[in-house]
Amino acid sequence: MKKALFAVLFILSLTSLASAKDSVLCTVVAPEGAMLERYPTSSGPLSVAQTADLGLHPVRLTEATEVLNHQRNRVGCAGGSWSAETLPAGTLVLVDKDGVLRYKQDCGNRLVVVPAKAQATIVPPVPPAKGGGDADATPPASGEDGGWMGWWTPGGLLRDIIMFLLGLSLLIAVGLVLWWLLLHLLDWLREHAPIRPVGPAPAPVAPVVSPTLVAPPVVVGPAPGPVPVRTIRRFGPFMAVNVTDMGADGFRVVADGHYLGTFNPSHTVSTEDAGPAGHYVVVTT
Repeated sequence: MKKALFAVLFILSLTSLASAKDSVLCTVVAPEGAMLERYPTSSGPLSVAQTADLGLHPVRLTEATEVLNHQRNRVGCAGGSWSAETLPAGTLVLVDKDGVLRYKQDCGNRLVVVPAKAQATIVPPVPPAKGGGDADATPPASGEDGGWMGWWTPGGLLRDIIMFLLGLSLLIAVGLVLWWLLLHLLDWLREHAPIRPVGPAPAPVAPVVSPTLVAPPVVVGPAPGPVPVRTIRRFGPFMAVNVTDMGADGFRVVADGHYLGTFNPSHTVSTEDAGPAGHYVVVTT
């Protein structure tokens, strides 16, 4: 985080140095015939009153015309500069009583017509004189208009690069700050998250053990004598009961796949409904 802040401060200092350098590189001398004392540079489009005071009137160009266009606040040029430009036919301009181009009507830029077979001469950069400047110098004005040549000036290109790096550094710094805040927010949420109560573990469920049915011993031999009282015995319940008549050997009973026993033929073996549990085996003696 500290490294990012130091990088931002370093780029800001470079920007201030580039701005100071631009004010020297972009100082140019007004071209011949500019007559700035009569027709000064303007901070914007001229009003109707200003046009009348300067004795100007609007006309449209009938053909393409080469001019020197005074650019106000061009990128990298604090004092403005003159650049060659060709105005297309139909452009609305302001001319004096002699028909000489003086201003571009839509933006108020000063214009100086380039004489036929003449080229604009760019004056080398000259540092401003101490204690004063050129009498024709005018303060920088707002507005943008003109060709693309000013972008390639050393000061303009350097400023564009530095401003791009400055913006990129600011974005990185903001991203680092947001990331730092997000990490601290997550830590705070973890520390202050409510603790859910945890109850005791449920007791283990004991397995269900089915009772083991022990078959009564098989009585072998002669039938006992008559019993004065009838005895009824129930076995079960069972889900599946199979009673097989073995004839003289009696009744063979198998319940839920287990051999229950073979009952004497004198006994009565039957089944009784036990509902969802299945059936009972009823032995009557």
